[in-house]
Amino acid sequence: MPDVGCEAEIVRGAFLSMSRAADGTPEESAALTERWFHPEVEYVEDPSWPGSSTYRGRELVRDTFEGYREVIGGSIAVEEVVEGDNGVFARIRVSGESSGAHIPWDQSFGYLCRVRDGKLSYFRAYFDVDQAKRDAGIR
Repeated sequence: MPDVGCEAEIVRGAFLSMSRAADGTPEESAALTERWFHPEVEYVEDPSWPGSSTYRGRELVRDTFEGYREVIGGSIAVEEVVEGDNGVFARIRVSGESSGAHIPWDQSFGYLCRVRDGKLSYFRAYFDVDQAKRDAGIR
C-alpha cells in the first residue's frame, strides 16, 4: 500500500483500481473505490464530451465509469503520473472495442487530479493531454 503522503501514488492507485474493477464483482468494485476514492470525490468530464457533466460521490463516479465500459468497452493503462504545482497530472490510455459495433479504438486522456485525506478527491478529464499537464502546473 502506498504512503498516503505521496499524491502521485494515490492517483496511480485510483486509476489502477478502476482498471481492476472492470473485471470484478460489484462488491469488489465498491471495495476498490472505497480504498482509493474520497467519499466526496468529484469527477468532471471534458466539456467537449457529448453531454458532459460533473459527478460527485464514490457511487455516482463508479457508476459513470461502469456506464462508459458498457457502451465503449476498453481497458485502462496508466502511462504517466506526475505531481505539479497545482495538482497531479495523469496520462491514461483507454483502448478497446465498442460494444455492438465492434469498432476498435485507442485514446489518451489527461487528468488534473487532487488528493484529500489520502484519497482521490477531484479529477477532471481532458482530451488535450498537454492542457491537463499545464493546468496541473507542470512545466
